[in-house]
Amino acid sequence: MGNPFIEKKEEKEKKCKLIGGNIPIHTAEYIRLSAIHKGTSVQGLLLSILTTWKVLDGIAPEKMFIDLADKAYQEWLVLDKKEKGKFIEYIEKTLSNLKLSEEYIKEITNRLGSKIDKYA
Repeated sequence: MGNPFIEKKEEKEKKCKLIGGNIPIHTAEYIRLSAIHKGTSVQGLLLSILTTWKVLDGIAPEKMFIDLADKAYQEWLVLDKKEKGKFIEYIEKTLSNLKLSEEYIKEITNRLGSKIDKYA
């Protein structure tokens, strides 16, 4: 006998990554209640919410790469134009510590390097 509150078994993504954080108990309970009400899992509900948010937010990854490279460039200027290679390594380590993917780190640091070369 299956669970009467879950309408269908959801397929798990082949490539998933656990992300998380602490949220208030009342919010967690509401998410669980909402998932049961919608006949899905908490993971399915959160994926749906994040997909909707991504569409509504409308910021493309490329725009985020540019913005983050600009922030790093401003930091480079404040640090009296520290040696480029060491600064890019510092940014790579900082982004890695924030658990950003290598692919995204490269996108940001490539843009940063180009900006430093262009305006230095």
